[in-house]
Amino acid sequence: MGKALVIGAGGVASVAVQKMAQNDDVFTEVMVASRTESKCQDIVARCQNTKTKLSTAQVDADDTAAVVALIKAFKPDIVVNLALPYQDLSIMDACVETKTHYLDTANYEHPDTAKFEYKWQWAYMDKFKDYVSVRDILLDMEILHSKSAPIILKAGDKRYQIQQVLKKDVKFIKENPEKNLRNEITLTEDILYIRCDFCKRQPFSKLDLEKIKQKKANKIIIDLRENAGGYYHPENTFEKAIKGQLDRKNPPKLIVLTGRRTFSSAVLYAVAFKRMGAIVIGESPGTPPNHYGNVRVLKLKNSKLAISYPTKYFVSEGYAKESVLVPDILVEMRGADCFQSSDPTMEVALKT
Repeated sequence: MGKALVIGAGGVASVAVQKMAQNDDVFTEVMVASRTESKCQDIVARCQNTKTKLSTAQVDADDTAAVVALIKAFKPDIVVNLALPYQDLSIMDACVETKTHYLDTANYEHPDTAKFEYKWQWAYMDKFKDYVSVRDILLDMEILHSKSAPIILKAGDKRYQIQQVLKKDVKFIKENPEKNLRNEITLTEDILYIRCDFCKRQPFSKLDLEKIKQKKANKIIIDLRENAGGYYHPENTFEKAIKGQLDRKNPPKLIVLTGRRTFSSAVLYAVAFKRMGAIVIGESPGTPPNHYGNVRVLKLKNSKLAISYPTKYFVSEGYAKESVLVPDILVEMRGADCFQSSDPTMEVALKT
């Protein structure tokens, strides 16, 4: 990819920039820009052992002209907007003017309306369609086999066709992916595989816990890659059952799998197991070990709006405020792996 301009210096930007720096063969140069440049400098200081050239700048994301000037000076291949959702349109305007690729992680919200709507950003499709580079993205993911064939981009009731051909029929979106989430235990002769896709006060039943306690496995693999969090309590029976296994005379090897969809309470599990001596394999989680959690929902009486708010700040000993959990063995999931039904992370875990 080359050069990326990251706008924003909060928690998401901190994780994103550190992950970019870990992939210095892709991100050769990254600039972090925000209203307060010292926050950008703090993020850069946390990026260690990287060949990525890192720099910082001060910019007011609400000022389109200032963003345009910064883009023209730095000449990034892509602008990654990790600022406030209220600032999406001003940054998109700057990208349209400079013909620069744009990416964000939060839907635009009007500053005077307490809800998000897709219509604001969909309106930019006409502005971006003349130079959107779907071809390069899909070729890099190995979904395409040639540089010419038809792909349809759809925005609302508008359709745009680009000449492309897909290698094969691909389902890009899972229908109701929540139905695939599960906590389950699989036993083989030598391996105890534990898939944990959601967290609650006690994530496994007494029967499952007995299976964990009684199985004399040589290896335990705990898969947290699809776990977006939930409830975490440090005295949970799941961790106690795993610790009981490790207290055996000939303890099994403990392996934890994490990925970009590992969030919140699942990260706390990963940290706890790592303290027990686990080998962490996969990608860095999407949440730092220190974060707000145990979210509750408050429904406002008059407007009926549902407000989510955290009730606790979790601090993981040994981790700086916004540092990430770095796997002991980094295994990146790429598009080609997904479409070929390959699981390189599990392959590494089985061989470790």
